[in-house]
Amino acid sequence: MPNLMEVMRHEVKAVPHTSPISEAAQQMKIWRVSALLVKHNHDFVGIITDTDIVRKGVAETKDLSGITVASIMTTPFITIDSQHSPREAQQIMADSGVRHLVVRQGQAITGIVSMRDLLVFSQHAGEAKYAEPKIGVD
Repeated sequence: MPNLMEVMRHEVKAVPHTSPISEAAQQMKIWRVSALLVKHNHDFVGIITDTDIVRKGVAETKDLSGITVASIMTTPFITIDSQHSPREAQQIMADSGVRHLVVRQGQAITGIVSMRDLLVFSQHAGEAKYAEPKIGVD
């Protein structure tokens, strides 16, 4: 049975907690990701997603250059061990109402898995016939 090490994004992208939301959105676009971990000093303290930016920033007509990611990030974030299966990750996402899980190995954060990653994995594993969603299309 496959585990999340085969599905997740291993390179963790992060921004400082003091970053303006507009800067985080630009980084998401450059890195082609839909979520960033938020760092304070050397610790990950939250996660900010494209949905957070839309729902907690744009929809509330906030000045995205004037407020920081710390003000709209989700904290604490939900984690899953890297040895869990993609199906277990899907279940946690469904139960929690989130589209991203922070993957850890022991106490160390080793990656992020998104619903998009799970859909692509399912397609390649022959479980379903979905076209890979692209950032900016979904």
